[in-house]
Amino acid sequence: MRLLKGSAMVFLGGGVAAMVWAALAPGSLTVNGKTVSTDFVDKGGRTYVPLADVAKALDMTVQKSGSGYTLAPIGGANQLEGQRGKVGDVLQTPEFTFQVKKLVSSEHYQKMFGTDPKTVDAQHPGDAIVGVVIRIKNKTNRVIYLSPFGQDATGLTDEDEHVYAQFTGGWADLPPGDHKLIPGSAIDFALVFEVPEKAKLKDLVYQFDGIGVAHNIVRVSVEQPDGGSGG
Repeated sequence: MRLLKGSAMVFLGGGVAAMVWAALAPGSLTVNGKTVSTDFVDKGGRTYVPLADVAKALDMTVQKSGSGYTLAPIGGANQLEGQRGKVGDVLQTPEFTFQVKKLVSSEHYQKMFGTDPKTVDAQHPGDAIVGVVIRIKNKTNRVIYLSPFGQDATGLTDEDEHVYAQFTGGWADLPPGDHKLIPGSAIDFALVFEVPEKAKLKDLVYQFDGIGVAHNIVRVSVEQPDGGSGG
C-alpha cells in the first residue's frame, strides 16, 4: 500500500485544506471532522499515512494517474450531489427542512408509523431491514402535498457503490393519510430498505417529490462506527 508523506497540515488539490492529527500506529486519522482507523509510521521526524485511508476520510477513491496517484470522488463525476450532512443534522432546501433522526436495523423490523403489517421481515438469508427515520418540515407559506418516498434518485448507498431502493406499498413505514403539509407542519416517517447484513452503509440520498415540489437532493452520511448496517 502506498504511503502518503505528511505533517500536521496536509494540503490537497483544488485548494482544500485538511487538518490531520497523527499518533503512533495504530490509531485514528481525522480529516475535516471525519475519523477513520489507520496505521501511522513515524520516521525521520515525519509521519506517513496510507493514502487509501486519507481517501476514505475524504469520501474519495485512489486512482493511478501516470507516474502518481489521484484522489477522485466516489462515483466519479456522475455522483448526485446536494445539501450534505450527517444523522441528526437539519438540512435546508428552499421548501423544506430535512433531518435523518436515526437508523434502526433488524432482521424483523417493527414499524413505528405505518399500519398492518406491523413487522417487516428480511426476505433473503443474511439480509437485514434498515429503517431510516426522517422528519420533513414545510418551511413555505403554502400547502404542500408531499410524496415521502421521494423521486427516482432516492436510495441507500454503501461503500462498494451499491444502491438499495426503499420498500413501497404495504411494507412502507409511513403514517396514513395524504401527507398534506400546511405551512410550518412536519411529517415523521421511515424509509425501509433490505440490505446485506455485512454492507457498510454510506449515504442516504433523498430527492424530494410531491405536487409542485422542486426535486432538490440531500445526501446524509449514515456510516456506522462499526462499519455495519446499524442497530
